[in-house]
Amino acid sequence: IFFDVRNDADVLFGIHLCGTMDLQLLENFKNHHLQKHTRFVHGLAKSVREDSRMDPDEKRAREDSKEKGRCMFALERGGQYSIFDERPLIRAVVACCVQDVLCAPDLCQMLPRSLLPGHGVVNWRRMIKAATKIRVKESESPSYNPHSREKVLVRVA
Repeated sequence: IFFDVRNDADVLFGIHLCGTMDLQLLENFKNHHLQKHTRFVHGLAKSVREDSRMDPDEKRAREDSKEKGRCMFALERGGQYSIFDERPLIRAVVACCVQDVLCAPDLCQMLPRSLLPGHGVVNWRRMIKAATKIRVKESESPSYNPHSREKVLVRVA
């Protein structure tokens, strides 16, 4: 289970990912199904805010942890991506990454609940897996750009 599998698949180049599901695609499919049409895919933070069962205090603590980590590696915040090369990893960076992993099972459970049977979403699981395979294949291309602005555009519904 990934949220936007593309950059992870790019980093894991040479490791064949199979049986994966991209929660960002599921979130996009849910929005399309609920007729919340948008030009841009949502990021994980927005999906957690809108779809997670976390209470407001948990969501705030998650965001605080994410922000502390981001400040250390996000170039636009004065960080350095090379921080991931250090061993052991700095606790704030580990905590930031762990937050993404911890919310995946909740989103995996909550997002499909809005896909009510009988509303043209019978094969949503198959559709998301097929779209995930396409994302993985694209990210394995030599021309893949992990920082492309096109990544934020909705392409699969």
